[in-house]
Amino acid sequence: SQVEDVDTNIVIFKLREGLLAVDCMEALKKEDIFALPFGIDPMRFVTHLDYSESDLNATIEALNRLNF
Repeated sequence: SQVEDVDTNIVIFKLREGLLAVDCMEALKKEDIFALPFGIDPMRFVTHLDYSESDLNATIEALNRLNF
């Protein structure tokens, strides 16, 4: 998987081949992480003002655990 460069609070996350965004979205929901499909295999994450480093670390851990 690959994260594209961004200059905003929007992160486009390209899933590795064979994964579908809609399936990953459902798995992330179970981790209390909400993202939207951005086509077939990219996902769109949007952070907010109160998003903390702890939130970021929890998101990274979930993505690694789910093997995206």
